This record gives sequence, structure tokens and C-alpha cells, in this order.
Amino acid sequence: MLNSYQRAEKLRELQWELRDEDAQIGAYNPFNSDYTSVKVFVDGKYWKTMSQGMARKSAATLRAKGKTVTWRFYDV
Repeated sequence: MLNSYQRAEKLRELQWELRDEDAQIGAYNPFNSDYTSVKVFVDGKYWKTMSQGMARKSAATLRAKGKTVTWRFYDV
């Protein structure tokens, strides 16, 4: 039987292994969610490339101003 430390270690190991798959579908993963680069579009026009966490915060601000904000993962 695993103790809590071992379970946490297994969880981190799985998250590390699945980080690329999670990034492709946009699922949360602590190893890539705030560091994955995304292209941000405001009102359908390209605005800039930034980390996903930064894009999330910027989108909230821009949406409060009435803008339409979308983003997609940056293809390296």
C-alpha cells in the first residue's frame, strides 16, 4: 500500500508523462499549463504570443472591455 508521499510522487510522474497530450487538448497540467506558448487573437486578429497563464489573465481583462479573445497553441 502506498503512503501519501508515494501517491503524490506517482501523480507527478504521470503528469510529467502526459504533459504533451494534455497540452494538445487544452487540459490542465501543472507542468505545462502556465508555460505553454499560445497565440492570442483579439477580435479575430493576431495580437501576440505569450504563455497560457498570461493569456488567461489578459483575456479576462480584454473581455471585461468588450473584446472577443481566443487563443490557440503555438506550433513550434
